[in-house]
Formats: sequence, C-alpha cells, structure tokens
Amino acid sequence: MESKYSRVPHWDIGLMPVHITYRLEGSLPKEIVSRIRADFLAKKKKLAFEVERQSDVLHSGLYSNEKAKVMAQFEWEIDEALHHTKQGPFHLEHPQLAQIVIDSWKFLHLQKDIYLYAVCVMSNHVHVIVSTPPGKESVDIGGLMNRHKAHTSRECNKILGKTGTRFWEHFYFDRVIRKGKFIRVMWYVLNNPVKAGLVADWRNWNGTYLNPDYDLLFRTGRVMK
Repeated sequence: MESKYSRVPHWDIGLMPVHITYRLEGSLPKEIVSRIRADFLAKKKKLAFEVERQSDVLHSGLYSNEKAKVMAQFEWEIDEALHHTKQGPFHLEHPQLAQIVIDSWKFLHLQKDIYLYAVCVMSNHVHVIVSTPPGKESVDIGGLMNRHKAHTSRECNKILGKTGTRFWEHFYFDRVIRKGKFIRVMWYVLNNPVKAGLVADWRNWNGTYLNPDYDLLFRTGRVMK
C-alpha cells in the first residue's frame, strides 16, 4: 500500500521490530508538510538518477543504505516539525486520551496480534515499536493500523465530544529497524519527550509505556543513549 501524501510504501510487519510513527489530523500546516515532502521526493529522484548512471550501485549495499538515509531524514524532519509546531490539535496531551492509545497497543499485545516493545504518546503524535508475536510470520500493517486508529479515534472523540470527527491523519511512517540499530531506535522513542524539552528523564513522562521484558535494559538509571 502506498500513501497518497508522499509515496512511501508500507510493508507487513515481520520478525524484525518495526518503528511506526503517526499523528493527529491537522497537526501540521499543509505548507510545512508540502515543503518537507518536496525535499524528500527531490532527494529520491536524485538518488534514482545516480543509480541509473552507476548501475553497479543498485546491486551493492550502498543504494539500500542511501535510500534508508533519505527515508530517515524525511521522518526526522516531520518529527521535528511536530515538536515545534504551535498549531493544534494537541489532544494527546490529555492523560486520559494518551492512556487510551497506550491501552489499545497493550490490548493488541495481550491478544497476540503483535509483540509490543514500547509506546511514546506525545501531544500530537505517537511512536510505537512492534514486531510479530511468537508463532506468526507476518502481520498486515494496514489492517493493524486501521483497527487501532478506529478504536482510539472513537473512544477519544467520545471524550472530546467530537463523535464522527476525523481524529488521526491517514498517513503513517513504518520502518524496519535494521540489525544492530534496535537499542538506538528504542532510545530515540523513549527519549522523545526529553528531546522536546518536556521532561529531563523519559521515565517521568506519563505517555510512555515500556514492555517489562526490557526494564533491565532501559530502566537502570540511564537517561540518554
């Protein structure tokens, strides 16, 4: 499936952990999204042109690495924009709504629909790291996100008194965490509120959930990685 917003493909969730980022409807001005998207597409086009000129690059690890860097830059710029925007909505700053999002992922984990590593709910967007549960080879990410978004938007809109209003932006990022990068990405997710200047220690952010299986690795007094 490919997003109409930035032509970023989505892949089924497999055994390797996947980092998913999604945001509230209207959380970024269209002009900012358009600028970031245009820059992303220009970099993709330039990379494709270089590959055409040097066909041997396509068959090397260099192309995959460069493509991953372009995608990572796109995600980072969107994340930075979400941290600095003054334009709402910021519905998820309400603890009750943030908990609905966290509880939805925990439920999916308990139902063995996915294996949940961590969730970080910010005021206008969410980071989550998941993989397939034991015994499953893949999970349809589109179906998973539709279920999660449908449930959480319905429950959150009830509280907000906005029943029937679109709650989530349709688009989302998903990226397989490459071998050797798991710890780094986990710290990135856990430290999102630290990076945004909201808390000094990620453990003080109520919108964060860490799977207890990883307490020893991430709750041993270390704040930053």
